Amino acid sequence: MSRPSDPVSLGSPRFRSADHGGFLVSDIWFPPGLVLPPHYHDRTVVAVTLSGGWDSVMDGRPRESTPGELLTEPAGQRHGNHFSRAGARVLIIQPDPVMRAEALRACGTLLTEINHARAPLPHTLARRLSAEIRYPNATSPLAIEALALELLASAAQIEGRPSEGRRSPLWLRRVVDYLQAHVLEPSDLDTLTGIAGVTPSYLVRAFRRYQGLSLASYTRRLRLDWAAERLASTDAPITEIALAAGFADQSHFTRLFRRELGTPPASFRRSTRLEPRTPYELTFTNPATSHVRSSPGGHGIVSQ
Repeated sequence: MSRPSDPVSLGSPRFRSADHGGFLVSDIWFPPGLVLPPHYHDRTVVAVTLSGGWDSVMDGRPRESTPGELLTEPAGQRHGNHFSRAGARVLIIQPDPVMRAEALRACGTLLTEINHARAPLPHTLARRLSAEIRYPNATSPLAIEALALELLASAAQIEGRPSEGRRSPLWLRRVVDYLQAHVLEPSDLDTLTGIAGVTPSYLVRAFRRYQGLSLASYTRRLRLDWAAERLASTDAPITEIALAAGFADQSHFTRLFRRELGTPPASFRRSTRLEPRTPYELTFTNPATSHVRSSPGGHGIVSQ
């Protein structure tokens, strides 16, 4: 008898999931340095990295994912995973191939082949999905289904980007790990070249080539991601968050936040706070069954 498939939460001590409209959506935190041996999932995995870094080794080759990147692992595809020293937080969509057959046909090869690309719009949608899962309310089931469909549609339009197949050198992975672990600390080229062991000019060129962004843009995106997390999970004033994230003022922060995430900070926060919400945890007991574990007064929105 063949080995059963594993849940996408394999190795994670902390995750939240919701199953609505034929989409199992999970917001998963993987601890630093985690290594998962070869395994497979019975549904296709569409993974968007929210923070940290990780790779998926498929067909003997690792595909490295950093914040803002999308990776698909087709159903039944054996793979192993390695997580960076910063760990990783990943938003994963697993469509039901029977319930959503008609809609999924429109995705082309997104769900049937390995795809790896930078994905700004799916990344923004993944953030919104995460907020719906972490802070559910009465409209969350509809919102989750709609956002999952929108994310898949937008991802299908960017599949095959040239980032697929490019393997970054080990020294660059060390630089990325450092930046992710020191998001709010100022970084300079002297420090980064010391970590990398290459010249500043080569570091700058190679970083853009492999990451698809300049060093400055990548660092700014990490800080915006941190700010988005604070907006969704705290009541801290926007000005305070902007300054803590290293932006000159709220106006500067708002302009960049809207350009990168598609909505102003205040609107982003409102979209995650339609009514008072309480986080919940979902724990899989096996790949076929699940239950919700709530904090006092909490509630779950998972249906099986």
